[in-house]
Amino acid sequence: DAARLRLYPGAFSEVDLVVRASRQAEGTTLTALARGRRSFSGWDVSGWAGAVHDEPGAAVGVSGAVGSWALRGEASVRRDRVGEGTVVRTSMGADRLLAVGGRDLYLLAEYQHDGWGAESGDSLLAVIQSDPFQRGEMQVLGMDTGLTQATYQLHPLVGIDGLVLVNLRDGSGLFAPGATWSVAADWTVRGGVYLGWGDATTTPSNPIASEYGSSPATAYLSLAAFF
Repeated sequence: DAARLRLYPGAFSEVDLVVRASRQAEGTTLTALARGRRSFSGWDVSGWAGAVHDEPGAAVGVSGAVGSWALRGEASVRRDRVGEGTVVRTSMGADRLLAVGGRDLYLLAEYQHDGWGAESGDSLLAVIQSDPFQRGEMQVLGMDTGLTQATYQLHPLVGIDGLVLVNLRDGSGLFAPGATWSVAADWTVRGGVYLGWGDATTTPSNPIASEYGSSPATAYLSLAAFF
């Protein structure tokens, strides 16, 4: 359901041209944009411009490393939720792999500002009902979100990890610890829980007080086979 043309102007650069029509609740929309990317001394710089779901937009992104830390960031300009102005969507993150006790420790931290997101709990319902959320263009509901994650290798076959996701506007969050066990060469077992916190009060006019306050405690167990 999409057409894509990729060009290589040089050894360290590429250009993508993409056209895609998709059916949405508001009707069929068209996405048509051009994206360029080039590497400079170990840093990857990219940008795109065009129309996404019939709306103009543009973005720039950069990724690279400083010392032992990998860094990345992106900023885009899009229409606001009601189509009357523009919003800025940005994200930035850093990660690093360390050796602790002879085992691998992976650390990650990210921050996201989404102009489409909710400024407070009072506007969460409006965000859920908006076109960007209904089209699947939003990862979270809040305007400002922070995330940290750590993964540690207890054994060559066993790893544990923990993720903390926080809505910096309403103070709610999600804690997700888990563990992975490679039981065989092509079988992996994983289990974990999701624990939310925050304001869980509801009223007829505002059924969602915070993004994660009403999240139920959830446990899961999965078995994956690779073949």
